[in-house]
Amino acid sequence: MVAKNYVILFLFNLTALFSFAQHCPWDGSSFIMLDVKSDPSVTFKKIYLVDSAGNKVTSKRYYGDKIKEDSAIFHKNTRVAAKKDASLFDNYYFPFAKNYQVLVFGQYQNNMKYHILALYSSKNKTSKKEIALSNEAVHPLCTLNKELWTGYEKPVELTL
Repeated sequence: MVAKNYVILFLFNLTALFSFAQHCPWDGSSFIMLDVKSDPSVTFKKIYLVDSAGNKVTSKRYYGDKIKEDSAIFHKNTRVAAKKDASLFDNYYFPFAKNYQVLVFGQYQNNMKYHILALYSSKNKTSKKEIALSNEAVHPLCTLNKELWTGYEKPVELTL
């Protein structure tokens, strides 16, 4: 009887050892890094992710039983923002993304043609710039994407 219990315990531990039940916290999420270059007179308003028709992409974030749906807006990747509330994706600090503008969003259509829409002001004039993104600029954010997490992926450059 004791041997039978040990065999069952051994098989349970063996199953648990090879089980891949742990999921990436960003399952189904995509990530874009943006290196914004501008002269000091430029002030950013917001940077949005838009589809090919110019519509703002919305992203769903799940917090337990609550869903937050919002426009996909880039934010500056800083440790200071992460210290305020690291539980929000908007404030999470990604060490590989340096001081770039970053965006985590749910990518529901893999072949969607995304664009960046930057709203900014310079010399008391509000302007906007839109650039198309290649499919290579949108990265899966799961920890299995070793190139991204080790810093080999290049950010998209946006010059204003």
